[in-house]
Amino acid sequence: MSVKLKPNGPSTEVLRTCAGLYGLRRSGKITEGQVGYAQMWAVDYEIGVLGGSDPEMERGAKRGDIHDAMIGRMGSAARRDYIRQRIGARGEQLLVLLMIDGLSLNDMASRMQTDKRNASGALCFLLEQLEEHYDGMPGPLWKG
Repeated sequence: MSVKLKPNGPSTEVLRTCAGLYGLRRSGKITEGQVGYAQMWAVDYEIGVLGGSDPEMERGAKRGDIHDAMIGRMGSAARRDYIRQRIGARGEQLLVLLMIDGLSLNDMASRMQTDKRNASGALCFLLEQLEEHYDGMPGPLWKG
């Protein structure tokens, strides 16, 4: 799916509809790289925690077997655990609201019982951390 981040700008390819995430990107508060890492985290969460299937395996002619799927799920779960250990349960909860539930900043602020600026600041900081932790992730976690 493509989303225009600026009214007259080019379309950006996205994996999911996340009003809050693209609102932060459109305002210039986060980078395109942070959007990519958030999407990567969401895929790992969906596969490793929610039991979804890997979209990369679904697309190709080489779909693999149950063993490939389980190896992929274990890799996603390991990456998710690595990130959760670094950002904590509250950080993961914010990412779930943003990426899995797809809430807008206003809806997130309402759920967090804070104002929109506080929610926005917390998310920007969290996405900076997410980027740093994915960049520093050990090589073995990228298998699967």
